[in-house]
Amino acid sequence: MLYSIPDTSKLQHKLTIYEKPIGWSGLALPRHTPRIDAPPGVTRRDPPWAPAAPQQPRGGALTSSTAIVLGSAICLWLLLFGLIGSLYFHLHSSTSSFKEELRPKLQEALAHASSVLAHLDRAATNADHILHEADTLERQAVPGILNTINDTSNMLHRLESMSHNPVLKLSLG
Repeated sequence: MLYSIPDTSKLQHKLTIYEKPIGWSGLALPRHTPRIDAPPGVTRRDPPWAPAAPQQPRGGALTSSTAIVLGSAICLWLLLFGLIGSLYFHLHSSTSSFKEELRPKLQEALAHASSVLAHLDRAATNADHILHEADTLERQAVPGILNTINDTSNMLHRLESMSHNPVLKLSLG
């Protein structure tokens, strides 16, 4: 704390009682030790380890520490926006080049996929025709097969009955 005395005629010598102990080089005076203020024209300085009194900014002006903090914050925000813009530009250019490189391959893959789908459609249609023809064959062939089996069974019964009584008759016209 600095004392500067603009008018020395008003200065009076008196004893004061300090609320806090004050000491030099680590030695503390007792709490209520009387002390004489500085004589006129003498400026008193606190030791370097004493806490500094807070200074009030005058007239709303920025102090240098406030200006440094504010400038640093602005620089950090600008850096952040710059990084975001750079990242956006890099991602946009990368995706554009990636899209241009993949376009022919994707068109080829889509053409191949549509060809595969067309073949699958034709295969499904052909399988449907095969199933329809098999159904028609079944409807027409099963009665004929059953008649053939029945005729074969009748023929076997007749051969069996002939084998019990083997008589051969020949007749001429």
